Order: sequence, then C-alpha cells, then structure tokens
Amino acid sequence: MKFPLRFRSPRHRAFALITVMMFVGAMAILTVSILRYSGQERRLNERNRLVFRARNMTENISIYAAEQLTNKLYRLRTYSSMAFMGGSNEISLPPANVLTTNYSTTTGMEVRAGITSQTNLTYIDPTLPANASNPNAGLSVATATIPIISKATMNHPSIGNVTAYAQHDMEVALVPLFQFAMFYNMDLEVSPGGAMLINGPVHTNGNLITRCQTGTTVTIEYTDRVTAAGGLFANTAHKGPYYNENGTADVGPGGTGILYFTAPNGTKTNLYNGAIWRDHKYGTSTETATTLAQFKTFATSTYGGNLRTSVHGVTKLALPSVSAYSETNLASTADDDRNNGREIIAPPATTDSGALLGTKFARNAGLYIVVNPDDEQRVGKMPDGTNVTMRAKSYRCWLNRVNSDGTYTFWEVILPGQPSYGPLNANVNNLPNRYTDLTAVGHNQVFRIPQHTSDAANTGYTNTAAPTMASFQDAYFYDLRRAINNRGGAPYDRPTYNYTPRPVVKLDFDLTRFRMMVERTISGTPGSYIATDTSATIYYPSLPTTTTQWNASVFNPSAAQAAHGLGLGASFNTFPTSTTLNAQDPFRMYFAPADPADTLISTNPGTFAVGTASLVTTSGASPWFDGITVYVHSVDAETRAITSGAANRIDSGVRLWNGRGPIASLDGTTYPGRTGFAFASNDVVYVVGHFNADGSINATSTDTTNPGGYSARYPENTSERLCSIMGDAITVLSQPVFNSSYRQINGWSDSLSAHRKDTATQYTTAWASTNPNGSTNRRDGVNTSFAPAAMPNMGNTVAGGGTAVTAKFSVVATEISAAMVTGIVPTNHNASGLTDGPPIGAANNQHSGGAHNFPRLLEAWAGTGLYIRGSMVAMFESRVAMEPWTLSPYTAAGRFWGLHQSFRSASHDLPLEPVLLNCRRRVFKEITAAEYSTMKTTIEALPH
Repeated sequence: MKFPLRFRSPRHRAFALITVMMFVGAMAILTVSILRYSGQERRLNERNRLVFRARNMTENISIYAAEQLTNKLYRLRTYSSMAFMGGSNEISLPPANVLTTNYSTTTGMEVRAGITSQTNLTYIDPTLPANASNPNAGLSVATATIPIISKATMNHPSIGNVTAYAQHDMEVALVPLFQFAMFYNMDLEVSPGGAMLINGPVHTNGNLITRCQTGTTVTIEYTDRVTAAGGLFANTAHKGPYYNENGTADVGPGGTGILYFTAPNGTKTNLYNGAIWRDHKYGTSTETATTLAQFKTFATSTYGGNLRTSVHGVTKLALPSVSAYSETNLASTADDDRNNGREIIAPPATTDSGALLGTKFARNAGLYIVVNPDDEQRVGKMPDGTNVTMRAKSYRCWLNRVNSDGTYTFWEVILPGQPSYGPLNANVNNLPNRYTDLTAVGHNQVFRIPQHTSDAANTGYTNTAAPTMASFQDAYFYDLRRAINNRGGAPYDRPTYNYTPRPVVKLDFDLTRFRMMVERTISGTPGSYIATDTSATIYYPSLPTTTTQWNASVFNPSAAQAAHGLGLGASFNTFPTSTTLNAQDPFRMYFAPADPADTLISTNPGTFAVGTASLVTTSGASPWFDGITVYVHSVDAETRAITSGAANRIDSGVRLWNGRGPIASLDGTTYPGRTGFAFASNDVVYVVGHFNADGSINATSTDTTNPGGYSARYPENTSERLCSIMGDAITVLSQPVFNSSYRQINGWSDSLSAHRKDTATQYTTAWASTNPNGSTNRRDGVNTSFAPAAMPNMGNTVAGGGTAVTAKFSVVATEISAAMVTGIVPTNHNASGLTDGPPIGAANNQHSGGAHNFPRLLEAWAGTGLYIRGSMVAMFESRVAMEPWTLSPYTAAGRFWGLHQSFRSASHDLPLEPVLLNCRRRVFKEITAAEYSTMKTTIEALPH
C-alpha cells in the first residue's frame, strides 16, 4: 500500500529556520561569553600573580633592609628616635638586578625605617610562658621598635600597575652590661681545679668551654641563664693546652666532676649523663648537623631557655660603635679586629664619632687625669681627643663637661697634694691644698707618682737609683708576671730566654683621701672658701702611731671608722673664715690659676675653690652628670717596644689604695640617679686590699639577708653604693694587715713584691734561667732576707722594724664590691703583627687562665678566700700587660664570686655603665596604601 506524500507549508519551513538561527545565536552568545569569561579569568589570574610578585618584592626589600639595619645598629648602638635616611645611616634598596624583572624596574620601589618608640629598663621574667622565646629572658632590658616599611610596584602591559605595601618590625634591646655575673667578648673558659659556683647570668660572644680540670671531680654549677653566641664544649683543651707551674701540660679533656646548668624553675641537671657530655659535639669528636640538633633538643627541653647557644639563635652583644672582636685579624677589615672592645677604656681620639663618643669612658669622665710617668716628655690626649704635651714624671687634671651639643668644656684643676700644674707643669702649686704631711691623716696627696726633680720635696715617690729586683726605691714595685721573655707555654727555654721581671712605676690613687676631697669640695661654694663639711668619717690611712689612730687604722682588721678634721689646728679642725681667708684647706679641689703669680693665691685663695655647682647640678650638663667618674690617661702605656733590653717607655700601673669602707659617692637624695663611683684607665689597674667594703666577711653562702648577707652577693648595708673598675688588666693584691705594734705581718707589701710567693722547697735561686719543673723550680722571684718597709707602699731600700722574711707575706681574706671590666691574653694568643712589642711573634702555646682566674693575682692565695660581689667582664685583649698567664707567681684563691644583688634590679644606679645591644625581627604584615603613607610621614619626620 502506498501512503500519500505530505507537503510542508512555507510557514513550517520559516519556523524551523528561526529555531536554527536562535540556536546558533545562543551558541554564539554562549561562545562569546565563554571566551570573554576565559579572558577575564586569565586577566584576574595574571593580576593575582602580579599582586603576588609585588608582595614578594616588598618582603625582599624589607628583609634586605633588616640585614642592613642589624649591621648599622651594631655600629650605632643607639635607641634614640631617628630615621635611617641620608649618609652612612641610610637604608638602601636591594641592587637593581634584584629589583628588575620582566614585570618590574627600580621605579616604584621604596623603603623607609626609623626608631619610633622606646621603653624603659624592664625585667623579662623567664618563668612566664609568654617570655619563653624571648632571648632576653632573665635580664633587664630597654627596648626600641623599628618599623621597616616597603613598597613595590609591578607592571603588566595589559593590566597596568599593581603596588603592594608591607611593614616589618624589628626590636632593639639595650642591655646594661653589669647584670651579668660573667660576660666575655671572646671565648669563655671555665676549668677550675676547685669547686666553683657561678651565681648570675653568663654570656659569651664566643664559645663556652667549661669542665673541671683534668684529674679532678669537683663541681661547676651555673645557677642562672647561660648564653653563648658560639658553641658549648666540655673539653678543657678545646683551644690549647694548659701548662702548670711545674712545666707539665694538661691536654684535656677535663675531669669527671658534675657540670650543672639550671632551668628557670631551679632544677639542676648535669651536662654529663654518665656516658656522653651533651655539648655541641654530643659525645663525638666533631660537630655535625646531627650533634647540633641533639644538643638543641636536649638543652631546650632540659634547661627551658637557660642554656642557649648559636643553635638557638643566640647572637653577639656588642658595645656601641665597636666592631666585633676576632682572635685573628681579618684581611677584610681595615682595623685590627683583635683590638675591638678595648675602645671602652682607650684614650680619646679626634677620629671618634657617632655612638663611640658615648661608649668611650674617657670621653665622658668628669675628672680627667693625664699622667706621664716616663722619664721623657710625651704627648697625651685631652677629653676631646686633642693633644697635650706632658713633662716627664708629671700629671695634670681637668674637669670635663660634655655639653648638650656634643662639644667639650674642660677646666684645669688641682688635686690635694698635687705638686705642679699648667703647661709642662711649669707652675708650682702654692694654693692651700699644696702638699703637706701635717693633716689629721698625715699627707693630703690624692694621686702620687714618681718624683720630678723640679717639684717640691716629698710630693712624689723617690726614684734616683736604677731599680733591680734586689734594690728598688719607692717609685717602683714588681709584678712577676710582667717580665721580658714571659713567652707562655712550652718550649720555655729559660736558659736562652731568661725570665726577667721589669720594674713597674707606681701611679697611686688614694681612695680615702679622694673621698675626703670630694666631701669637702662638694659641700663648698665655687669661688669661695665657704664649705660645710668639716670632717670625714674614714679609716685612718697612714702609719698609726697612737692608740686612737690604731683603733681606726685601715690596716687593723678590728678597726672602726672615725671622724677626722679637714682644716687647721692641732686636729686640723680650723677652717677658713672671713678673717682667715688664707687658712689652709688641704682637702679642697682648686681651679688652676691662669696666672701663677696672681696675688689672690695668697690674699684670697678661696677665689679658686671648686664647689658643688662646678662638679654636679640637678639640671643641665656638668662633669659628674651621672655620678662620680674618674679616668686616668696613662700616656703611651700601650708602648711596649724594647731597645737593647730596655723598654722605650717604662712599665707603669695605676693602683687603687685605701679603698676599705664606702667609696666616694654623691648623695642619692640630693642627686637621685647619680650615686656610685666609676674608675677607668688605659693602663693596668691594681686593687690593693678591701675595696668598697669593710673586710668583715659573711662567708655563709646560704645567708640571703639583704643587706648584710653572703659577702659574695649582698651589700654590707643600705648605704653601700655600686662601683666599677676598668683597666687593661686588673690585679687584686691582698689587704695589708698590721699588728698592734704597728708592724705589717700579712698582706701585700711593695718591698716584698720581687720575692717568691712562699717558702716551699720547689725553688731555685736560678729560677729565671731554669725551665719550670716539678721539684726545683715552681716559684718565680728572689728570696733575699729583708725586713719589710714600715708602710706597704714603700720600696725595699729601707727596712722597717719587723721581722726579716725571704718570701711574700701570707695573704688575708679580701673583700671587694665592684664590677670589673678588663682585658685578657687569650689561649694560644698570637700577637704577630701587633705594632708594639708583643712578647713573642708566634702563638704562645698557653692557656688564658680562664674565668676561674679572672682577677690576676701575685700572692699565694691557696686556702684563703677572695670575696667579690660585682660583675666580671672580659671585653678585650690586653695591650699593656700582654704577658701570658702563668701560675708561678701565685696560687689560686678561694673563689667566692657572685653578681652583686643590686645589679639584679632594673633601677640600679652606677655611673657610665656600659650598655650592650642586640636586635631581632618581629612582625611582618601587609599594610594598605593609607597605612604606608601615614607611617612614611612619621618616619621621615624623625631626626636624620
């Protein structure tokens, strides 16, 4: 069957066409939409990538700036508000090859940084969880915030510019130096043969090398936080051998005694677990990534932040404007890196700039003394670095004021008993404080040096004869370590290189008479005879001749301080009045007359009197703006060259005498924040006897009474003020002690300074030309039978009335309350290339002596305690007393040393205390353009 064919009408055909066209149109629209979406997505993705690139660049810029800032802050050492813009302080962008990419050029890149805020000193409590990661936990620090803001612009030809903004904050911490029980700017070695407890924070900018001496089982205990910018090594010979007085060598690795470190909660854990010393080598022979990771994990979990090294991110703490110290001189730096750190005690120089002006003690000391002990004219430095020509065997003094604009104003002054003044000391002191020995305490001389022939009689130590160890006058004494051919460890070769101690010239600073001067002068009116203090309560400092004097004598262990008058009359208790203007005032400081022939010197000498306002004021600049500060510039002390066996510049040493009892200090009520006493010299410093302490020692280590508790930590009373002593080296000499017949029986005596330390049999008269050995040569020095001089500061040409001896006196327990900053001779020190007179032009093959021998000693201390409360800082290499450590002149003291309790307070007060700096990176965040603009305005408004 066929079906009929059906035909479509035109209307139906049109509808189909429209349907197809609509479908095609929809598809076209969809296609265009898809293509448009795809393009927009690509543009969006590309823009996101551009934003990401911009953000990365801002981070790169800020990190580069942070690296620059770290170096600049270590150089500047300042936390004052400032912008790092312009000159050497400017923060720069990364190099063009870093900034320039396919999407960027140097255009549109920017960085700014500035110190915008500071905080006062605040203690960071290590027991608080919030401080667990704070590198300064356990210390008092002042902090400053440094925002680094950066801007980076990226460009795409189809998209245009994209700019990102970021802020990267850094925190700078300023750390007062004397809150460390021990601070070393170099490697810190602790390897005692006797038990040692180190009470207080410890830090080294090098390695910490600690373990008891080989063959011993004694305990070393660190009770507080310990940080090392280098590593930790439990090997006593990590740097070199330890040569004993008998010539044998201790080559390590040390004894088996307990080595305690202490967590913040007080838990003590031995570094040795019975099988492994858990240090940077962790039981192996070398450091590896594995051993360092093991140590880091162990120390962190065991000591809770109280034992940290470089693996924990510990960095160096450095002085303002002082470059990092290095034991070897780096070819990449202009200066000798071995000298870095010594700037703190160095004389001023005209090249000093920036924060170094604040770091140098000499620049800021209120009483500035220039002394030339040599027998030829020399050129010294003034507080501003300019030259002053000094006559042989002379000294001059100035009050030094640092003005608000950084300039210096200084006035020449005359100390009690000073023989001469003015250019080349051509003028004889005819003022009322001229030398006299008729005061209630004997002579009135504060500073005593060798006698110059043109000075008035008795104003200095006599030195007419050439000194030898067998015969030397009052101008000299002997330090048996400071010897020609003290070459260090083996080979000694003394038969070829005879060990020859050199005479040392005395530069003696009398602290009792200085205190009398301060109290008299500070109570006076400038330019007037009027002063209110008429007596001083002190220990009697001269040879006692009466019961009254003996009962107050500095040499009598049972003495008590007594009042002594300061004026005229039988008891020197008459003072200048309106009718006796020219009456003696032997303990007043005077301005040096511009005209030595001025008639006012005789008619109205009070015209030249120094008074309170000349020394300190409660507002504005003044010499003692931060407390009593004294600097002794020993001209050319660092000159060590020897010609034909004789030193080109004679050896000298500044010695602090009669420091028993409270040291001079400003009154804390009248001058808040300005108490205490600080003394520094570029020369070697010797502390003779008790210092800032009365010698009544509390030996009970568990006595925590404050004040009056354990003498190695707590002050004697509430009136005790903090003190500091800084020198090229610091040697402690034991307290001289007399009997009731007024004869010396114990302690240090200059007249016995060339003698051997004791009468043991391991001695030969050929000690200087015989190598040390175990049976016949373990003691250096002569054994001449001699009755010591009547006073401990006299030479051995005139015997006193006591018994003749062949060795030094026995020492007595000595008490010192002071922070100490000193130099050392590092282990295996190589002085090659030093300009002036190294003892040997090669490595000395000798141990440094370590922190367990921190203060140098010259007597047989074995069995006798040395009590020191303060802070011990080894900041630099010695450049005057450069001879290597040796045991032959002494035996070690009982080490009762600790951090002074007052240094633990953030508000402690000590003049010109050095401040250290460290910095760390904190927050990094993106900011808006508006935030960037606001911060940029803030930073650019800061000083720069």
